[in-house]
Amino acid sequence: MNTLRLIYSGVFDEHPALTLIVAHTGGVLPYLKGRIEAYGRSSPLVTEPPRLSRPIGDYLANLYVDTVCYHYEALACCYQVLGAEHLLFGTDHPFGAYQVPAELLDRLDCPSSHRDMIYHGNAERLLS
Repeated sequence: MNTLRLIYSGVFDEHPALTLIVAHTGGVLPYLKGRIEAYGRSSPLVTEPPRLSRPIGDYLANLYVDTVCYHYEALACCYQVLGAEHLLFGTDHPFGAYQVPAELLDRLDCPSSHRDMIYHGNAERLLS
């Protein structure tokens, strides 16, 4: 959860244009987004939430994640939570079954324009 530590540190408030690329479909971030947002607000158990200028879930917009996973449902969840504009195609090559991420992305229930963004458009935009 080092990514959360970076968010809690305020680095994205200090540098709003900062972009972070997180490996392996963002780890647990897409799956725990609701919980992360809940712990970013005051409650009887969270008496000192992080002092950030925006709700903590908003900082996920500063993140891009690769598509390296080997489970269709995990990729679909990541796509639904973060959106196509925050996914970058990755293969895990030379490790693992490097062809699987492409097979999963080809099966993803999304418009071809989103698939093009994931395969190359987002990387072209970020690296230009």
